Order: sequence, then C-alpha cells, then structure tokens
Amino acid sequence: MSKYPNSGILSRNKNRKTDRHPEFTGSAEVEGQEFWLSAWIKEGQHGKFFSLSFQPKDAQKSAGEESQVPTGEGDVPF
Repeated sequence: MSKYPNSGILSRNKNRKTDRHPEFTGSAEVEGQEFWLSAWIKEGQHGKFFSLSFQPKDAQKSAGEESQVPTGEGDVPF
C-alpha cells in the first residue's frame, strides 16, 4: 500500500506498440484497494482529454485461477 492513500501515478508507456495500447500506464490506490491505471489521450468537442481505465491488481490473479482446467474427480457433471 502507498504511503499516500487515494493517489496514483502515471508515466509514458515505453512499450506501446499499437494505437490500442495505452499512452500512459501506472498504478493507484483508492480506499485501500490497488489498481493498474491506463490512459489514452483523446480529442472531443471541447479539446483533448484523458480516457482512463482502472483494473484491480488482484483481478489478474483471480482471472488466472478461474482459467485453470479442472483436473480432479467430480468436476464433470455427468
């Protein structure tokens, strides 16, 4: 956890390969939960703005656990 709660940091994404990859990446802590942060520069009716995406840091671990193939007995419903 950060020593500055409810804050985060962004830096330019040096690994950006396509326009779909975020221009900036970083992390943030909001009310004790840690997030990965991605940002893209967009242009709208009122000028340029940041489009942001937050992904819980523990979501990658959970997604990996869910994608495992069941191997034990009782996993097959028939």
